[in-house]
Amino acid sequence: MATELIVRVPGKVMLCGEYFSLIGSSVAIAFALDTYLEVYVRYGTEMRQSLTLRSNLWEASQQVDADSDRESILVDSICQLMPAGEHRVEEIAVTSQLDPRHGFGSSSALYLSLSVIAFLQQRATNLIIPPAKRWQLAGRGFELQKKNQGLASGYDIATQFVGGVVNYHSEGGKWPYWGEARPFRDYDIEELHDNLTEVVHLFVGGQGADTAVVARDTMKWIDGQGHVPMVVASMELEYAFTNTLRDLTNLKRLIKAVAQWREWFSDSPHFPKHIESALRPVSWRDRKWSWKTSGAGGEDALIVVGYQKDIVSVTTCLVEQGWRPFDYDVAEQGMQLRRVKNK
Repeated sequence: MATELIVRVPGKVMLCGEYFSLIGSSVAIAFALDTYLEVYVRYGTEMRQSLTLRSNLWEASQQVDADSDRESILVDSICQLMPAGEHRVEEIAVTSQLDPRHGFGSSSALYLSLSVIAFLQQRATNLIIPPAKRWQLAGRGFELQKKNQGLASGYDIATQFVGGVVNYHSEGGKWPYWGEARPFRDYDIEELHDNLTEVVHLFVGGQGADTAVVARDTMKWIDGQGHVPMVVASMELEYAFTNTLRDLTNLKRLIKAVAQWREWFSDSPHFPKHIESALRPVSWRDRKWSWKTSGAGGEDALIVVGYQKDIVSVTTCLVEQGWRPFDYDVAEQGMQLRRVKNK
């Protein structure tokens, strides 16, 4: 008899630490977004050579086997984690609310989901997995992400696994250990949620950025600039975000820190200079509000910090540039597993 499961993974938004988390011991702050990717999986009882793949991202279903074209990130990941003749998966169906152009973790959600699906084919009837083992499964997703993208920090998968607002600690792109050196501090979401949504505003509408290309080019640029300026700016930004999320009286320091980070980052190869030019004349920039890139640092989502009443002109300007506000909430829970009940 077939077993059917659903893996549900929230998106993520990176507030700070994008590239800092790839060099040495570092910190990053992100939060889980209440926009989801769900993966339905049906397991059979025998080993299979192929599986059926469906998604709301394309019209027709397809068969995935050893001869499949592996240019797609999804197909390639399936072939790596579930080799032909070594899996019991009959069908995978991906339903995504995460637009890949926004940089909200659509690919990392897939890596995380597929690593869990590959593991559970041996024990799909038992979803009680010890926390440390679940963390190891998330680590498998991170290793796949790192292999496919060339560079990976792990903050995205960690955030999507944990949920809430996460202060993530990494060791130069290595997957952190569970237990003795817990890699994040999960803040009280009830305390931080109102502050976060009050002063952190998301805008989407760009063409998106190829994460592998942008990360490679940007890290090469950072090496040429020297790491010290980035480390100093990133540490100040992390400190300012942490304190502002706890107490909005620290907002001025956050605005200044965002402005300093953006100024340092503005010469990087994929920085959206046309957006910088459009926003430069808007009143009170870097005094009552500021902005920065998110995701891979290209044209993914933009983050504007400031009170809503102080960013009216900012919103007007960005809308004229083809961007739009993205209303959001925080996903309190990270990755979830559930069995599909047979009718």
